[in-house]
Amino acid sequence: MAAFTSSEIRRSMQKPHTVARSGSRRFSPRLAALTVVITFGILALTAGLFFMLPRTADAAFRHLVAKRFYLPGFSNQVTLGEIGEIKTTSRPVMHVRMNGRRVPLNLKWRGATLSDFNGRTWFEPSADPRVIRPSEKGVFKLANDAQRRSHALDRHIGYRVNVNGIDSNVLFFAGVPEMVYIGQRALMSRGDGSFRLERPLAEGSFYDVYGVLGEPAAGSGEDAGLNAGDRRRYLELPPRLDARIPELAHNLALGAESDDARATAIARYLRRSYAYTLELPSREVADALAYFLFERKKGHCEYFASAMAVMLRTVGIPSRLVTGFQSGIWNPLTELYLIRASDAHSWVEAWLPGRGWATFDPTPPDPNPGAASLLTKLALYADAAETFWQEWVVSYDLGHQATLADKMEQSSRNTGLRWLGRTLDLAEYWKPRVEWWLLHYGLWALGAAAAGALGAWSVPRLWVLWRMRLGVWRLRRGPADVGDATLFYHRMLKLLKRRGYQKPAWDTPYEFASSLPPSELSMLVVQFTSAYNALRFGGEAGAAPRLSALLEKLEKQDRGQ
Repeated sequence: MAAFTSSEIRRSMQKPHTVARSGSRRFSPRLAALTVVITFGILALTAGLFFMLPRTADAAFRHLVAKRFYLPGFSNQVTLGEIGEIKTTSRPVMHVRMNGRRVPLNLKWRGATLSDFNGRTWFEPSADPRVIRPSEKGVFKLANDAQRRSHALDRHIGYRVNVNGIDSNVLFFAGVPEMVYIGQRALMSRGDGSFRLERPLAEGSFYDVYGVLGEPAAGSGEDAGLNAGDRRRYLELPPRLDARIPELAHNLALGAESDDARATAIARYLRRSYAYTLELPSREVADALAYFLFERKKGHCEYFASAMAVMLRTVGIPSRLVTGFQSGIWNPLTELYLIRASDAHSWVEAWLPGRGWATFDPTPPDPNPGAASLLTKLALYADAAETFWQEWVVSYDLGHQATLADKMEQSSRNTGLRWLGRTLDLAEYWKPRVEWWLLHYGLWALGAAAAGALGAWSVPRLWVLWRMRLGVWRLRRGPADVGDATLFYHRMLKLLKRRGYQKPAWDTPYEFASSLPPSELSMLVVQFTSAYNALRFGGEAGAAPRLSALLEKLEKQDRGQ
């Protein structure tokens, strides 16, 4: 095909340039209407095929070659400064749909839990995790009966998390999960409230969660107490700890009568005495934590959470670092919570007697939060378009097809019932008014309808007659165009049709003229065809008077017959 096309292009370029016909100088309503009808027809057909045919190939290849987004800090270790780096990007990482409930502000999406700290990096313990298998229905039960009974019913929540290709096997939960549905064979848990998968989820995957907002109640399940080994691990300090850090922690804890009060005093001090910034230190320092507390006195969430966790341990309170996301933004276009990489956050969990693991967030608010500007609104529209594309284009399958058909059926049924009721109400309302109007103006309306029908029948014919008269006048004066030639040729065909000669659609003008039986009429038709071709395709203005004269002779012959 490429060879034949190239050959034809070269042959056409070597031929002399000739103009077979000129374009129409006037707007063509019929051509415009035909273009519009064809365009809407193509859109209707493609829209039908678009939603009728599930697209499974792209979804299959997506599982083979997925676009991964690596989030440092959500693996089994995090180095101070890593979360601050990813907070500078606004790439979406999760979309969350809540089941009929708005979430509170500053909701935390809990991810990884880290307990071992060497002064610069937090680690997970090296113990083997506990493997959790799903039930027959594919549901993972993460809370036992005693734990579920201890949770207040008014705090229960259900939601679905759609993952956007995060290169992490950590699952993120709001509050305490009780049951999780996810297409995996196993979950791994270390007993610290964090859960991982055997491998990262593919882009576009999701998991459904049923749980409770808030913290787990003390005295139930895994939170019944800390054994000696866990207590030592959560109180372990870095090998080379600056002596000023425990001194500051003890000074802040003076006068507090409980661990809760001591933890609250340390968190309050950090929030009020230090500044928030995403700028990393300009130089490498030997002790990042001491540099943050006593020299720089500003940083982001990792530094605040690490400082509080270490100070809690120096006063005898077990603590650990938690990484995840905070808040997110509500998108009213998709009715989803959009969680971006810039929402990454870290905070502290402290073990308090009679309360269990309690959450503390020592990080002060960002002094320069993103305002609800035009760019923010445009970003929500872009996210809505991306969400629609991923759900109804890339991931469109038989399940989406059934959902769409069900929604359309319900919508049509409800719309039909509403329209039926409204139509009956309108009929009752307009019936007496229509009867009165027909009684007084019925004859006038009938006459107007008849006049309109007569006009619809006669106006096109009058328009053709007027164009014919105008064409004859132009032909006789000389300035005729190709449109006039076509008009007169059709006029000639009508004259011949009345004489019993009809041109087949597949014949050229010369073939039709040559097929007529020899007579004076056929000679006039041959001459008329020659003049028509000269004006129509050759652009010879001198052929216009000759065409007019020949048409006049044909009309005289028709009247004489």
